[in-house]
Amino acid sequence: MADAELLFIPTPGMGHLVAMVEMAKLIVDRDPRLSVTVLVMKFPFDSDVDSYTNSLATSMAASRLRFIHLPRENANPDFSSGQFITNFVESNKPRVKRAIAELADSAGSTGRLAGFVLDMFCTTMIDLADELGVPSYVLFTSSAAFLGMMLHLQSLQDEYHVDITEYKDSAAELDCPSLTNPLPAKVLPPLILTKETVRPFLGHAKRMRAAKGIIVNTFEELEPYALRSLAGLGAPAVYPPRCTPWGPS
Repeated sequence: MADAELLFIPTPGMGHLVAMVEMAKLIVDRDPRLSVTVLVMKFPFDSDVDSYTNSLATSMAASRLRFIHLPRENANPDFSSGQFITNFVESNKPRVKRAIAELADSAGSTGRLAGFVLDMFCTTMIDLADELGVPSYVLFTSSAAFLGMMLHLQSLQDEYHVDITEYKDSAAELDCPSLTNPLPAKVLPPLILTKETVRPFLGHAKRMRAAKGIIVNTFEELEPYALRSLAGLGAPAVYPPRCTPWGPS
């Protein structure tokens, strides 16, 4: 039996789930003291999720990696809303809380709960980790440079009241601390330049600051400048999470 258990919570969707599972496999392969439970949220159309997790459960029956499928939503989410992912994850909070309580009561529990590892769109679950008194970490599968850009834009929006969407189709260039050169504003991702989506998206950047750390899909030799910028961008109150590179060594 493992000494400690990590709870992984991916955003619904195969792309997010597979990235989380690969990270979980690395952890259990490298440290026999740890086990991982993945809580699986599913959209109504996620037909491939069950076959994927079942195939892993069959091939890894004796491992320290397991899956718990949360009950599906009775009502279909409103996919027309720019906040549908955020709203969907938020609506699953009570199910996640119940699943954690059942894990704690289970005779087959695989060790004390040591922490949460959350997808970047599941930052609302930091609240549950805080309630339980365990640390939460965010798995950020993009680059350190993009993480720095998110945090910088969120700071511009919330602290300096800049309307990021006004950069759409503009000739402006942004000085971002995690980038060596100015960034043409017109190449920002569309969801950052759309009023309906920019606030929920950058809201996740704001919530990441409350995490114990951020696991970034990078390594020092690939992004030395960006990683240094994340480590030294001012007071801890601005960029407090400790960023842990994850990727090839």
